[in-house]
Formats: sequence, C-alpha cells, structure tokens
Amino acid sequence: MLELRTNNDPPETVLKNAVVSLSTSEIIVLLTDLSEKPTPIYIATDFSEVLLLLNTTQKRSFQLCVNKPISDPIIPLFGSAPEAYVTNRIAFASTSFSIQATTYSTLPPLLNAMEIYTVSDRLTNGTNVNDVEGLAVLQSGLKVLQEWRGDPCLPSPYTWDWVQCSSDPIPRVTALNLANNRFNGTIPTKLSSNKKLKLV
Repeated sequence: MLELRTNNDPPETVLKNAVVSLSTSEIIVLLTDLSEKPTPIYIATDFSEVLLLLNTTQKRSFQLCVNKPISDPIIPLFGSAPEAYVTNRIAFASTSFSIQATTYSTLPPLLNAMEIYTVSDRLTNGTNVNDVEGLAVLQSGLKVLQEWRGDPCLPSPYTWDWVQCSSDPIPRVTALNLANNRFNGTIPTKLSSNKKLKLV
C-alpha cells in the first residue's frame, strides 16, 4: 500500500539536495541489504523539485517501483517535499527497488531522501551470558576494547570487529582477533571454558 503525505516537514537539506538520473531512460536503483527470507518492510521517500522550472515544456514525473510500479505518477514541487510511504509490503534480497520516469516526463527521476525500515525477528536472549561476562573481564584489562558496547554477537551482521560468533539461537563467541590489540595475559575463565573459542 502506498500513501502520499503532503504535510511533511523534512529537514532543509532534503529540499536542496537530490539524486537525479542522467536521462529519462535511466532508472534510479535503490540498493538494500535484505535477507533471503520474507521480510516485512516500510519505505518512506521524499521528493522535492530542485529546479525552478521556468519552461512550461519541462515536466518531471516518475513512479516508485517495487519490482513493478506501485505508485501513481509523482510530480515533485519546488520548495516542498511530499512524503510517499509504503506499508505492509513483503520483500526479499531479490526485490528490486527503483524510481523510473513516466513516458511523458521530459526530466529524469529524482530522489531527495529515502528510509527503509524492516521488521526484525523476535528478540533472543542475546549472546551466551558466560561469553558476555568473559568479554567484559577481557575489556576491563584492555583499554582499546573498552569502547565496544552492547551485545557482541547481535544483530548478526554487526558483531564487534574483533569477535566472531556462531549463528546459534543463543550465539556463542567462536573466535577473538586480538593480534592487533597487544593482548598479553590469560583468557578469562568464563571465556576459556567455551570449547568453541579460538584465538586469531
């Protein structure tokens, strides 16, 4: 479902900046990092004309596409940025997001701002508690590691740089890359009891 909200009040930079394709025949492809499994998504986009169109023959009109056009033609206005948003849509890694000019547009499509929200899986209990406590002890002894906060393994694409984790429902720390951190000492007991752990 696509809706257009005209009483949008975006930051001023949204009104002044845009990505514009080179011609009406070129589409703007929007890249995402969605998973292979079905993912509920919400998309919010802002469109604002960046040119003060003095020539009446100039027209900018385009459609938002999710695999195929899902919107009526969008005609951005100079100085305002209506927000088009898509709700209740299922997407995959193979889902194509793009903006394409309509056949009667003389100017290429543009995009001022876009946000894609995904509905995540239900929360887990987090990384194995012994591994987390062991990492906390390790961090307390190495100042360079103390800036790392939160769950070391979750969400899975954003694990701590120096930690590798299993993909178990309750992740385990499987490797520590301490070579560049001048580690000298013993591994905390809570970590050393982890049979899956390797030092890199």
